[in-house]
Amino acid sequence: MTKKKIAAGILLISFIIGALGVLYIGNDENRVPVLIYHHISNIEEELSPITITPEKFYEDMLYLKAMGYNTVNFQDLIDYREGKKTLPENPIIVTFDDGYMSNYTYAYTVLKELKMKGVISIIGSLIDESSHSSYNFMLTWDKIREMSHSGVIEIQSHSYDLHNWGDEISSPRGVDQMKREDDTHYMARFKSDTKLIMDKVKEHTGKDITMYTYPYGIYNDKTEKMLKDLGIRGSLTGKRGVSTIKNGLFSLRRINMVGGVRSPILMRKIIITQLKLKGIPFYNVESSKERIKKLEELLGI
Repeated sequence: MTKKKIAAGILLISFIIGALGVLYIGNDENRVPVLIYHHISNIEEELSPITITPEKFYEDMLYLKAMGYNTVNFQDLIDYREGKKTLPENPIIVTFDDGYMSNYTYAYTVLKELKMKGVISIIGSLIDESSHSSYNFMLTWDKIREMSHSGVIEIQSHSYDLHNWGDEISSPRGVDQMKREDDTHYMARFKSDTKLIMDKVKEHTGKDITMYTYPYGIYNDKTEKMLKDLGIRGSLTGKRGVSTIKNGLFSLRRINMVGGVRSPILMRKIIITQLKLKGIPFYNVESSKERIKKLEELLGI
């Protein structure tokens, strides 16, 4: 096939995507999309690219079900790679970073209602602080224990206390090494923090941390090796896209489910694992409330 014909084919597919809301996607069971969410709020002043409304989250989850996706967690991927289980058709992972109380109030409720799974990567120091405060903007250990034991939510690490945007000289930026920090000090600092969040989660849930979500998506070869040395099975980065899990679960890419973008458009970003033209339901319906109503009818909810 000539380059001209290939280019023409790409243009045709691009036209179909734009006009009909459908995608041509490759069938590869090892390419599992990992979605990123953060905070969910009804307060208009809090809405941002990383804070969405409960209605928006609900619509996104309805779309995943309507599109035939099946939510799994990272233990499912580990078991699959070890030959202990098979994955469902169209597997997808729904993740939440930081550990906001809204993950319990809204996301956990929706996921439980729709019989779906999710993964929350928590910042341990903020959970400790919230658990000893009357103001609970972040999750508390009792809520984490409840969700972990429900089978709906899997708890993973977003560090204990490394989620800081330092100047890289006197204070670190995420898990990165400071400019004048020697390797010995750096490795001891990172391992100490990681062991602490691993111990905290084990203490409060009885379960082991298996994945590490890098603060700000920053990572390097040294952190990847240290995580492996500590028994962590994989890591999540800030790189956009979808990774294959064929060669392992480290340095996985994710898809940011940003606020202010219509759910059908976000679905276009996700659908990359099937080999056919697949329509996105109600793509041209402008009203979110109307799309939710139609999705509920489609799913028999």
